[in-house]
Amino acid sequence: MGDGGGVISTDFLQDGGNIDGSFEIDGEFGWADGSWSTTNPSATTVIKSDGVLYIEDTTSFYENRDITNYGTVNWTGGTLLTNANGSFVNFGSFNDQSDSDHNLSETSGDSTFTNDGTYLKTGAGTTRIDQTFDNGSPVTLDVRNGVLELNGGGTNGSSGAVVVKNDGLIRFTDNYTIENAANLSTESLSGDYGYELESGELELNGQLNVDFLQTGGELEGSQTINATYTLEGGDWDANSDGATTTISSTGVVNIDPLGEQDPDFDNRDIVNDGTFNWHHGDLDTTAAGSFTNNGTFNDLTDDDNDIGETGGDATFTNNGTFTKSNESETRISQDFDQYGTLEVDAGRLSLADDANFGATSDTQIGTGAILSVAGDVTALADGAVIAGVRDRHF
Repeated sequence: MGDGGGVISTDFLQDGGNIDGSFEIDGEFGWADGSWSTTNPSATTVIKSDGVLYIEDTTSFYENRDITNYGTVNWTGGTLLTNANGSFVNFGSFNDQSDSDHNLSETSGDSTFTNDGTYLKTGAGTTRIDQTFDNGSPVTLDVRNGVLELNGGGTNGSSGAVVVKNDGLIRFTDNYTIENAANLSTESLSGDYGYELESGELELNGQLNVDFLQTGGELEGSQTINATYTLEGGDWDANSDGATTTISSTGVVNIDPLGEQDPDFDNRDIVNDGTFNWHHGDLDTTAAGSFTNNGTFNDLTDDDNDIGETGGDATFTNNGTFTKSNESETRISQDFDQYGTLEVDAGRLSLADDANFGATSDTQIGTGAILSVAGDVTALADGAVIAGVRDRHF
């Protein structure tokens, strides 16, 4: 179709060929085959408020073209492809309806899909977005079925509303930023989690009020966990000093990595006011990292594991309740400041670095359990209690 141009206000079917030029859609347009690629770097397509675009099961190219939607886009399958000079901005309704796997991808360079309207995913398939995906919509990014995989990075802005419902899942597989975690929500989920970090870095900031699964990648940013966070892979290493993770009184963290993964937390200060369940894997950090337990820390490890240092002197402070319950050895190779309740019910707890037992500390050692202090006892304050049926090795 030549250079195109003008307004398409009647029902129109494209079943092949290429449209080269700028045009508007004010009726119903069926994109069954063909392309919208252009050599004109300023070419645009605008779907007007009354316009409806149907993208069917084909590979649809729109290289060098900027598409803006104020109306309705129904994407029933296929692949949408552009290059670094192409973009898609949604101010209207973008309905992702495919029941099979499909992509929003790039032929070269970095392109961007921006959602400032409603992106609704209802199809059961996996949609992989290889473009930069920016969501600033106060209306919503709504995933009700299938998997939305964000594989090209991007940002969920401070006002970007996100909801996952029913059988939906949003999976992060490349570097992504969430400016305000409180904007993430779930409704009537069929599964355990609506959000998953699989790979890449996730800059997560603010109040996290939804259950979250990490199977790989790296958690960045500073956040407060108010729901359940399960780590099965990856780590919490921060790229620079000053990152914090706070587990609130309602928060539960499960450290249960699969395989040989060690969930380190370099450069991160963790404060637990809720429940921290450590199943296995070494918890190591740098001198710029620390762990302060004001809540419940459950050492459930059934293999020998370490709370250690990857560089410099780090500190583990217990103001709450630390309970070791399995027949294994836990070695704490950080400075250990004990002001709360320490219960060694089974196995061996080895304090390999400096240990400080404050006046409010209550340390209880169960039958057959061992508390070993191999480092220096820098303080054993008046009022500190160390009691038990059996071994204390100082």
